[in-house]
Amino acid sequence: MKTTKSNMCEALEGLIEDGRKEGQFTALLNLIKSGVITLKQAADSLNMSEKSFKKQLSDYGYVI
Repeated sequence: MKTTKSNMCEALEGLIEDGRKEGQFTALLNLIKSGVITLKQAADSLNMSEKSFKKQLSDYGYVI
């Protein structure tokens, strides 16, 4: 049986990981918008298709 402290640690770790992922997408989106990289390059850097990359951006509330 997990303790409350253990559950809280797992929840916090999940939030931190989600923040890291969103940060990656934010950084890549900024590079796309400034013309440094293409959408395809950004998606490739995360081993994703362009469609999946766009969907994830949309899920985070970003628009290309």
